[in-house]
Amino acid sequence: MAFPSTLPYLVPTLEKAEADARPIGRRDSAMFAFGYRFLGHSAEDVDPDLEDLTIIDDRVFVWLAEEETHQGEEQTITLHDREDPRLVFRLRRYVDWLAGQGITTGPVWREIPRRGKVATPEPSGVLRRGR
Repeated sequence: MAFPSTLPYLVPTLEKAEADARPIGRRDSAMFAFGYRFLGHSAEDVDPDLEDLTIIDDRVFVWLAEEETHQGEEQTITLHDREDPRLVFRLRRYVDWLAGQGITTGPVWREIPRRGKVATPEPSGVLRRGR
């Protein structure tokens, strides 16, 4: 039986992921915080590109590609920040790290090998949706 994704389980997971300050842990904590705040919004698009995100001081806007079941509906989701998961801080730190690697477009969630540099422009083994 899996535990529900609640703050008492999420916050220690975030802290443990980033405990050693490695890029992979920072990516993981940003991904966990993003996933938690994204819950209940849409299961359609969980692999955004950097161009799909707008990060401001207290929230993240996520643009979703229009798909068949939600035609004509609002395509931007607002993820408000909270003190506990600190989505804005974690996501901005990770996106800034990617920019420092010269990556400002393409998929947000990428493979980070042990040496701490993004290996390829696309995550290995992941099929990308068409645009």
